[in-house]
Amino acid sequence: MTATLQNTSLTGILNSIQQIYQLKAQHRSGWLQSGIAAGEVESVAAHSFGVALLVPLIQSLVNRPELDWSRIQQMALLHDIGEAIVGDITPRDGIGREEKYRQEREAVHQLTRAFPNAGDLQEIWQEFETGESSEAGLVRQLDHLDRLIQADLYEQAGHDLKDFFTEMDQHFSDSPLEPIFRTLMQLRAEREQ
Repeated sequence: MTATLQNTSLTGILNSIQQIYQLKAQHRSGWLQSGIAAGEVESVAAHSFGVALLVPLIQSLVNRPELDWSRIQQMALLHDIGEAIVGDITPRDGIGREEKYRQEREAVHQLTRAFPNAGDLQEIWQEFETGESSEAGLVRQLDHLDRLIQADLYEQAGHDLKDFFTEMDQHFSDSPLEPIFRTLMQLRAEREQ
């Protein structure tokens, strides 16, 4: 009996993993909406990888040992998993913030319910969404930073993405990532001269 339950449980876990892996093929909508061809656009999984990669790269620059860096890493990897079901919803899609949150929350619950640690996975995602901790605040800033780095790379390839950089100061004021943001903006300004 236990073997059957275990196989059933593992089948559900594998099905969830395969559904989450669809993020590898799902293009980031904001780039498509900005006119970048699908063949050039990063996937949602590539974005999540970028956010997660920034964690160890900036950890020594941030120099905040009181932060739970393991949780930050997990949050960076999990922050967009709901998009495997609902897609990459952008403000241009006309879906309100509360409705987007509701859809993604349901998707995260559906995607994680087969896992023994479903509650922990859902809690990490929820923490990111609400920004209720210093760790979540940092991951949100890393999310913005990854998007800006990618936008800068697309601009260097000839795309006009100035709109992605407007009003970004507010996301980095009083942030340990502000010097990185300022340097990126300075480099962009120098290229425009």
